Amino acid sequence: MCFDILGMNLTQNRILIYGAGYYGEMSVKMLRSINAHIDGVIDSSENKIGNQFCGFRVLSPDGIEPSADLIIIISSMKYYDEIFKKLESIGFNKKSIISYDRLIHFVVCSKAIEYRQSIVYPNHGDKTKRVLYDGQIFSIQKRGGISRYFQELIRHISQIEGFYVDFFEGVNVSELEFEVVGQSNINSWYIDNDIYNDIDTRNIINHELLKYYSDTSPSADIYHPTYYFESDICNWEKKVITVYDMIHEEFNLDQRTIEAKKEAIFNSDGIIAISENTKKDILKYYDIDEKKIKVIYLANSLMFPDVTEAVDSFQYILFVGNREGYKNFKTLAKAYAFSRIRGTYKLLCFGGGEFTAEENSLFDDLKVRDGIMWTNGDDRKLASIYSNASLFVYPSLYEGFGLPILEAMYYGIPVLTTFSSSLPEVAGDAAAYFEGSSVEDLKEKIEMILDSNELWTQMSNDGKDREKLFSWKKTAYETVRFYRDILMDKV
Repeated sequence: MCFDILGMNLTQNRILIYGAGYYGEMSVKMLRSINAHIDGVIDSSENKIGNQFCGFRVLSPDGIEPSADLIIIISSMKYYDEIFKKLESIGFNKKSIISYDRLIHFVVCSKAIEYRQSIVYPNHGDKTKRVLYDGQIFSIQKRGGISRYFQELIRHISQIEGFYVDFFEGVNVSELEFEVVGQSNINSWYIDNDIYNDIDTRNIINHELLKYYSDTSPSADIYHPTYYFESDICNWEKKVITVYDMIHEEFNLDQRTIEAKKEAIFNSDGIIAISENTKKDILKYYDIDEKKIKVIYLANSLMFPDVTEAVDSFQYILFVGNREGYKNFKTLAKAYAFSRIRGTYKLLCFGGGEFTAEENSLFDDLKVRDGIMWTNGDDRKLASIYSNASLFVYPSLYEGFGLPILEAMYYGIPVLTTFSSSLPEVAGDAAAYFEGSSVEDLKEKIEMILDSNELWTQMSNDGKDREKLFSWKKTAYETVRFYRDILMDKV
């Protein structure tokens, strides 16, 4: 059992933490979470941090003496070997010297065992299929399209007869809420997210937790990881992954994610692509059987029908999300700057972080610094932003789906986007299109829509009708049918 891997009990020994930096502080928080006794912190940087650290006295490495009941936690990963040899040379038993990652392992396992003992699985019978979802994406995203997709999938599949949803959240940073509805069992486990506020530590913890959790749980019929990185759990019959896009491959971004995605694709029993374009691109990059891929569309979650209040006193064109690279925001900024409507309308950007120095320099060069604005907020604020916009422009050159298009359409805002990738699949005939690289074409289309009340109203009505063609209930039922086909070896 992983609880005994260290051959000792940290809660019954005196502990010193070697290292008073970031990971020293993290070590203190973890040890406090299991009520361990900490004698103090050893600092080898001439006590530059002062005499107190996290409420403990700070000691010099000189003068510490080995003791039978004393354990040293080396919180420095960079200098672990060097510190280890130093401690061993002055008489410390190597079994009493613990690295930061082993500390994580101990704390996680002790908490996991305590938590696991409290779980009781209902017996739904042989006809009920158990689907296991992990928490990968929720450890990465506070909120985002992929997080939203799994939130809705978990919520809706939990209400479908014959399926038992087992969602292992792990330690995460998600701001989304997960309802326990229908016959679902949403198993979540937290220590304290403030303790594990760096992604590397969360990944180590969640890997250990998921493996232990899986090994001590009933076997899953379907394991559907929420992102591409492989775990070494094997307590499942079939594995399904969702591929959201091939952006990393198309634009040569993040080789680690590319390799993880490739491995996940070849190691899965079935693949969900969120658009026909994504399916096409999967086949473009990887030689796999097309029958293995099922296209299942997403839907809109941003539904606040009671949002009517104006959020700003000016008229504006709206842009939502990240602005870098393939998002093609600079083309929109230039089209706005060269358009005659710039005196009447602002260009409002929601999310994606505040403007960078490079963006502000561009706005200065275009002489539109006062016309382009940024804001941020929660879902309700975004809904208000949509509902009061005059036009939504989505100039992206590549998307796996394009959820903001449906969000804007729900609020009756005309959508102007590109012919690129999946966007025509989502927007259909309900949007206007421009050539993605053409500032002039974009400028003309913006003016055309805003100049015509008749066209504006027609696009508004068409968008509302288009958005209704997509629903999360439909997504969930198509996903369940795919699960069943895979379990019956029809894929």
